[in-house]
Amino acid sequence: MEPHWPTLSAARTDGASWIDKFIVDRTEDICRFVESIRGYGRCTAISRCRSGCNAILRLRWENTDARDWAIRIPIPENSVFMEEKIRNEIVMLTYLDTYTTIPIPKIYRAGTAEDNPTGLGPFIVTNWIKGRNLVKVLKERNLLAPNGFDITPEGEEILRHVYGQIAGFLLQLWTHDFDKIGAIGIDEEIEGYEVIYPPLTLYMNELVRRYGIRKTALPRQTYSHSHEYFNSLFGLQWAHVVLQKNSVKNSTDAREKFSVRAIMVHLARTFVNQRGDESPFKLFCDDFSLSNILVDENFQITGITDWGFTYAAPPQFASSCPWWLMVWSPDKIIQKVGVSQFRDAYSRQFSIFINQLKLRELERGMQDPDTLSSKMVASFVDHGGWFILACRMGAIVDDIYWKLLDNACWGRGFSRDTRMLFFSTKASDRVLFIRDREVFVEGKIRDLIEYCQLMGIPCTERYKPESLVKPHIVMVDKMTQTSLEGVNEGNENTNTIDDGDDEDINDEDTSNTLVWQPIRQPFDPILFYENRENYEIRSIGTQVGIIDDPPTPNPKQ
Repeated sequence: MEPHWPTLSAARTDGASWIDKFIVDRTEDICRFVESIRGYGRCTAISRCRSGCNAILRLRWENTDARDWAIRIPIPENSVFMEEKIRNEIVMLTYLDTYTTIPIPKIYRAGTAEDNPTGLGPFIVTNWIKGRNLVKVLKERNLLAPNGFDITPEGEEILRHVYGQIAGFLLQLWTHDFDKIGAIGIDEEIEGYEVIYPPLTLYMNELVRRYGIRKTALPRQTYSHSHEYFNSLFGLQWAHVVLQKNSVKNSTDAREKFSVRAIMVHLARTFVNQRGDESPFKLFCDDFSLSNILVDENFQITGITDWGFTYAAPPQFASSCPWWLMVWSPDKIIQKVGVSQFRDAYSRQFSIFINQLKLRELERGMQDPDTLSSKMVASFVDHGGWFILACRMGAIVDDIYWKLLDNACWGRGFSRDTRMLFFSTKASDRVLFIRDREVFVEGKIRDLIEYCQLMGIPCTERYKPESLVKPHIVMVDKMTQTSLEGVNEGNENTNTIDDGDDEDINDEDTSNTLVWQPIRQPFDPILFYENRENYEIRSIGTQVGIIDDPPTPNPKQ
């Protein structure tokens, strides 16, 4: 979805413009401030860079062999929750420095905006970590394939070395348990670390910064059960598509987005591990990527930066197949070359990483069948890792569902129209499902027209009721061998992406009988809820809203 720019002000300017002003106008003030902290005499800013949502100055002291320091300040255009993010990062860096050997910046001083006399907001003063950005080094040494995201054979050997180091760090994080889901803080009563604050993620930051969602729509509590947190994420995805004016392109797109969000809640029954519903919860860095890694000339990791979006999360978040194994994000690769090439490239990288993880487990004497590596492999095989990714990254949930989950869950060869009709047919109350969906669609088309008027661009879209006249076919539930009457075949939006699961192909003639293939357990492929009034659209038009916390799905057995 594209951002709803008219509701935003800060997001209209790029972070680079703020950095330029910050460097030109306040560099001397910053140097004098850090000098007062260290007390070594005068320092000079010798370079600047940008890391994630932060501007970083490298400071060098004159006439001394003292090591360089760095000051990190969040960029206002990129960081909606500057104080909260800095607070979380300070705690995490202190915690990791105490309990792990992960190479991270060492904090010398940190504070809020009130503590910063330069007027530039909250800050962290740390040592300067020698090293270069891993992704930049891979590019400079021509270790990336021409497509820009795959690795050359020479690069695979380098990544094997890097992955081995990361695997060791992940195993350290995996050993730390917390009794709630949320951001870590210091409990003064017990003088220890506890989950105190609500979780803060990159998607939550972007919901406010790019898409104009109010802060009050975000989680304001910690969670004691995984299903509660998953429900809050589903609520954010509903709020996103409902409250962003230009979140749909047309009536068909709106129906698909409505259905995908309903299906995601339903699929939680399959993909969310019930054994992980209660504590212990695991540390998880929400915006980790290869770009966060600094390496020396021998590709030894010298530092890992940007821990502000780290929190105690459901264990499946940390034990799913990693999304960060490649230089580009999964959705970007799929958009450029398709799901088949993505799966080929990702599978190679995942194989390299998982072998390194298994080696590190053996070195530590971890031979239990329930190891971290076994969990990651399982999430890759059953596609649970992509379900977790879709839950976390609501802005791309539709792409992930249609390109990585839909075929894997239901089998290939069916048009989207067929699936959409089948979902509505199998709802517990089909009339209410269709009514709510059409209220949503009509409201979103009004939002789209209003958005175009606001932007001064032409809009020819109008609400189009779903066509009810389609060729009749019979679909067969392969698990129960029962026919599913009342499903009509569509002729548009055929989902023919090859997901690599050849077992989904049915060699029989399916011109008159389609085979529906649910995986892992025989359940109907759409939910409807108990206490439905807690999750319904309350009004239409520009103020469409949805209760954030959906109840537990109750599909027909």
